[in-house]
Amino acid sequence: MGEEGRPGHLARCAALGHRVGLSESRRFVVPWDVVEQELGTLLPDAYKAFIEYFGPGSFAEELQYFTPGIESSALELVHIVQDEHIRWSSTPGRALLPGYIPFPEPSGLLKFAWIGDLAAALWQTGSADPNMWSIVVNRGSINGDFRFDGDFLDLVAAMLDDAPSVEGLDFYYPELMATFWPGDGRISEGANRVERLEPISRFADEAA
Repeated sequence: MGEEGRPGHLARCAALGHRVGLSESRRFVVPWDVVEQELGTLLPDAYKAFIEYFGPGSFAEELQYFTPGIESSALELVHIVQDEHIRWSSTPGRALLPGYIPFPEPSGLLKFAWIGDLAAALWQTGSADPNMWSIVVNRGSINGDFRFDGDFLDLVAAMLDDAPSVEGLDFYYPELMATFWPGDGRISEGANRVERLEPISRFADEAA
């Protein structure tokens, strides 16, 4: 993450953390160089700061974000992005979803979270500077796309506020956004069809 933007992003993360009962950073360590090399792109600084502060987890079931380098394939960013592209490439019918071209196709959409029951949050790639990527919420072929004006931290804050800027997101219980569920990135007991990945990210107090 660029040093110039780090203090501001970390302060924003701390403010969000206090709102959901996370009084200090969980100090989650991600080898960003490895993750970004595997993805084939840099990632937005606001997202990196958030992951380092919050670690794996979700805001109840309203915002389930993906975390790089964890064991569970169900919420691991790189696995999901690569798997999405493979399935899209091998299933022509998926192209019928208007405007849905996944990364790493040129200017493709890079999925980074689930919102509510049905929507997916994605970055519209294309700019060489990932901090300039816009956020798209894909709500399926019937409801279409919703575009959010702001970065990842702005999105979390707007959902916590149930702000007018997220009225089109279709998350049904905004009050649950204030319920942060910390996770460890491991596969939960009884999980079906979840691949066990080799974790490369960890909490700072864990042995390397």
